Amino acid sequence: MMAFEAQVRCCICLDIYVDPVSIPCGHNFCLDCIEGYWDSKDKPKCPLCQHTFSSRPKLKVNTEFATIVDFFKKSMQAEPTAIPTEQEEADKALCDVCRGKKHAKPCSACQAKNEEGNVCKIHHRPLTLFCRKDQMLMCTQCSEEKHKHHNTILLDNEKRRLKSRLRETKTNIQEMIEVRETKMEEIQHSVEVSKTNTEKEVQKYAQICSVLIQAIQRQQTSLVQDLETKQREAETRSQQLLAQLQEEINQLQAKDAELQLLETNLSSTNILQLHQLLSELPPSREWSDVPVHSDQSLGTVRKAFSKLVEVCQELVNRLSAEDTAKMSQHAVNITLDPQTASGWLLVSSDGKKVGDKSDWDLGVASESINRKGTITVRPDKGFWAICRRKGGNLSACVSPYVNIDLQESPRKVGVFLDYELGSVSFFNSETKTHIYTYDGFTFTEPLYPYFNPCVQDNGKNVAPLVICSLDINAEQSVTIETGVQTLI
Repeated sequence: MMAFEAQVRCCICLDIYVDPVSIPCGHNFCLDCIEGYWDSKDKPKCPLCQHTFSSRPKLKVNTEFATIVDFFKKSMQAEPTAIPTEQEEADKALCDVCRGKKHAKPCSACQAKNEEGNVCKIHHRPLTLFCRKDQMLMCTQCSEEKHKHHNTILLDNEKRRLKSRLRETKTNIQEMIEVRETKMEEIQHSVEVSKTNTEKEVQKYAQICSVLIQAIQRQQTSLVQDLETKQREAETRSQQLLAQLQEEINQLQAKDAELQLLETNLSSTNILQLHQLLSELPPSREWSDVPVHSDQSLGTVRKAFSKLVEVCQELVNRLSAEDTAKMSQHAVNITLDPQTASGWLLVSSDGKKVGDKSDWDLGVASESINRKGTITVRPDKGFWAICRRKGGNLSACVSPYVNIDLQESPRKVGVFLDYELGSVSFFNSETKTHIYTYDGFTFTEPLYPYFNPCVQDNGKNVAPLVICSLDINAEQSVTIETGVQTLI
C-alpha cells in the first residue's frame, strides 16, 4: 500500500493528486501544481525529467487516473484508525465551524476565520455555498431562508469551476498574446522588407532615370549633329545651284549683248550672223523643276523623339516583366464554385472550365454584389474587371468604358489584387506586359474572383474560358486562339 501511495502523490505538493493531469513526457502532476510551476518559469518543462516543451501544452484532467486516485482516497478513509490521542479528542470538541459540532461560543480559530469572512455573520455557520443568481457566498441556513429557490452550488465546486475557467481564460489570453506577438514580428519583418524594397526601388528608379538621361543626351547630340549635317549639305547644294545659275546668267547676258548689237546694226550683211546667233542659244536647265526646301529639319525631331519613346517602352516592358514575376510568387490555385455560377453555365468536373465561350469579363468582385437581375459591372457596383467584346476589343469596365489599345488581344491574363493598397492590376501573362490597373480604392469586404464567359453569338464565341493551374506546362496548356486563359 505504501508503494502504491507513492505513485498517487504529486512530486510538487507531495500530497495525493487533485485533478491529476499527464504532460507529454508521461509524468503526472496536480493540475494547479504544474500550472503554477509553469507560471514561474520562462519555458514550460517537466519538473522531473527537465524536458522542455516548445509551447505550453494544453492540459486536461486524466479522468481514468483521477478515478483510481479517488478510489485510493476512499480506501484510506475506510481503514481502521488508531486509538485517538488526547489532542485528537480535544479537537473533536471544537465548535460547529471547525467540526460541525454545535457549541455556544466559537473557538479562537473560528473567530479568526470569521474575521476573514469565511463564516456567516448572521448564523455563524461556514460559508459553504454560492448563490449564482445573487453572486454571493452563504451558509446552509441562508440557502433555506433567503435563497431557497435560487441556483445554489457548493462553494468548493464553484471554486473548481472558476479555476477551470481561469485556466481556460489564461490559456486563451496566452494564445492571444502569442498571436499578437507573431503579428508584431510579421509587421516588423514587413517593415524591414518594405524598407529594403523601397531602397531597391529608389536605386532602380535612379538607374532608369540615368538610362533615360543618357538616352536623351545621346539623342540630343545625335539630333544636333544630324541637323548640322543637313544644314551643311543644304548650304553646299545651294552654293552649287547658285554657281550654276550665275554661270548660265553670264552666258545668257553675253548672248543678249551680242543680239542687242546686231539688232541695232541690222543690215543685209549681218543677217547670216544673226541667223547663226539665234540658232546657237546656250543650253538652259529647266529650273522650275529644281526643288528648293527651306526646312531641312522637317521630321527630324519627331523621329528622334520616337526613338526616345521606344527606349521608354522597352523600359516599361522590362519593368512589367519584373512586376509580373513578383506577382507570380503570390499566385494561388482557384476553382469555380458551381453554387455561385449561373444556371446556364456548364462547369467542368475539375472546376476549371466554363464551356463554349470566348468573349469574356474577368476581375474581382465584392462579396455583397447583386447576383440577380440586371448586373452593372463597374467599381461603384463592387466589380473591378476588364472585358473583351466582338472577338478582340478590350475595355476597362468603368463608366464610361475605357478602351484598352493593345497590339494583340491577350490569350492568358493575370490578375493581381493588392487589398491593402486598394488596387487591381491586369497583365498579359504570355508577353509579361501591363494591361490595366484600378487603383486608389478602399476595400472594406472580402473580394472573390469574377468570371463571365458571355453568350454565344450565332455560332461565334464558342471557345471555353479556362483557369490555368499553377503547375501548368507547355505540354499541358492548350489554348484556343479566340479564347482566353486566366491566372490569378
